[in-house]
Amino acid sequence: MKLGNAPFSWGVFYPTANTVTAEGYLDAVTRAGYRATELGPLGFLGEDAGWIASALRARGLELAGAVEREAQIDRMLAETDVTLCFDTGHHAFWDQDVLAYMDRIWDRIGVMHLKNVKPEVRARVLAGRLGVNASFDQGVMSPLSEGAVDIGAVMRKLVARGYEGFCIVEQDPPHDAVLTPEALARRNLEFLAPWVGG
Repeated sequence: MKLGNAPFSWGVFYPTANTVTAEGYLDAVTRAGYRATELGPLGFLGEDAGWIASALRARGLELAGAVEREAQIDRMLAETDVTLCFDTGHHAFWDQDVLAYMDRIWDRIGVMHLKNVKPEVRARVLAGRLGVNASFDQGVMSPLSEGAVDIGAVMRKLVARGYEGFCIVEQDPPHDAVLTPEALARRNLEFLAPWVGG
């Protein structure tokens, strides 16, 4: 199993006008202890494949390559032969059973996104008292060790079934985050260490 992280964990939601540069992100994710990354929003790492490959290689990083509701995912899987980037946090965001759905679609999972969700913030969204976008500033996506998803059970299932693909840790930080993205990334990696031999 290969652990990586994503630019979204550093608040990079758009290709430009971010508070962190491409180089700054790659340096930070490396310092946090990860060995793989996603590209993030198209254009964030630029469009020069040679530069991207060189920047990743210089830092010892590999490149890893999400749909929301089960009905949407089911339709996509039925109508295509693609593999799925399965996101535990977004799946649980809509109060869906992560572990049961993983069993159901196991053969189609190509990449795992490891996220968790705060049940109390999610409940406000599902009740119509808080908008989806506003919920991210309220910290709806929690550290892996906290929240509605039993990430330990997810990891045990991945290990038991011999999953060898990428597991990308993605932490959407709230506007008033207490921890820096790098500190939070390190904390999430430490939480995952028992299952990946780290």
